[in-house]
Amino acid sequence: MDTSKKHTEKKEKDEAAARADGKCGSCLKAVSDQEAGVLCENCGIWYHCRCQGIGDPLYKVMSQYSTDLHWFCKVCKAGAEKLLAIVTKVQVKVERLEQEIVRLKNDITTDVTKIKANQHPELEQVVKAIGDDLKKLSDRVEHCEKNIDASGQELHGTVNLKLTDFEKKLENIEKKDMPQWNDIMSKQVQAVQDTFDKTQHMINEQKSKEARVNNIIIYNMPETVVATGTDRKDWIAEERAECMKLFHDNMNVTVGSDDIKRMLRLGRSEPGKSRPVLVELRDKTTKNLIVESAPKLRYAADPFSRVVICHDMTVNERTECKRLVQEAKTQEAADPSEEWIYRVRGPPGSMRIVKFRKAY
Repeated sequence: MDTSKKHTEKKEKDEAAARADGKCGSCLKAVSDQEAGVLCENCGIWYHCRCQGIGDPLYKVMSQYSTDLHWFCKVCKAGAEKLLAIVTKVQVKVERLEQEIVRLKNDITTDVTKIKANQHPELEQVVKAIGDDLKKLSDRVEHCEKNIDASGQELHGTVNLKLTDFEKKLENIEKKDMPQWNDIMSKQVQAVQDTFDKTQHMINEQKSKEARVNNIIIYNMPETVVATGTDRKDWIAEERAECMKLFHDNMNVTVGSDDIKRMLRLGRSEPGKSRPVLVELRDKTTKNLIVESAPKLRYAADPFSRVVICHDMTVNERTECKRLVQEAKTQEAADPSEEWIYRVRGPPGSMRIVKFRKAY
């Protein structure tokens, strides 16, 4: 084990001990009640104010407004600033999408209002015509009542004819205008719902991309055998050591233990099979360096020569990658020269098919 690795492991043990015993994370001495001390909200470790460069005036302000202020140690502060920047970017994107939804709803409301304005005058004219006809009919009925003995039969026929005509007009209005109006409203409502669903899908997809931006997936990496009685923490430490060995010895990539934020096996354990490994790194630069150096594993000794490293992609990105891989195979099979091989290259969202001349 090299000197830097020993130093890192010692630092992790010291921090764990400090967290458990209430010791200062810098000098590893106890922080008593009589001393000025502050607690990091992220790592949960106490620090002497003097060890973190906090003067008495600032300490008094922090003590007075402890419920309204948040304090991070120098180690955690860098990670908190990066996380805040990412959250701010996501919030800005969400606000823009919400503004776009409001704009679309306002446009649709305006369109519906215009449709109503265009339909109402026509309906009002029809209703007015019916009202006029009814008034005329009422006048005729009143006149006929006065002359019932002279023209009873004529009045009866006229009334029936007018009523039948009015019923047909009303029936035509219901058949012609109401279904058309209902269809227009249904289409507008469906358009709003489709736009909202599409926007929500875009937001979820963007969140998923942000969460995976520093992740890689390692396939065919031998899985450490767990002996009976082995503690899970010890097993995870062995897995991490194998991963560091893969990067250092076979890819010539310097990755410190602190550069790996999280590491776990995916899926259920099965005898004789190695599960994929999800590795979450601290920054995108380290992640890109590992992915770019992955082709070196073809020349590594067994069992690392079979290891494959790729990006952690969203569902949509995986679907697009599979489509491009299939298309590359089709193009290679259709190449009459048989001198080229077709492969998919590029990061998620910018993948493309590239052809290489075969090596003989």
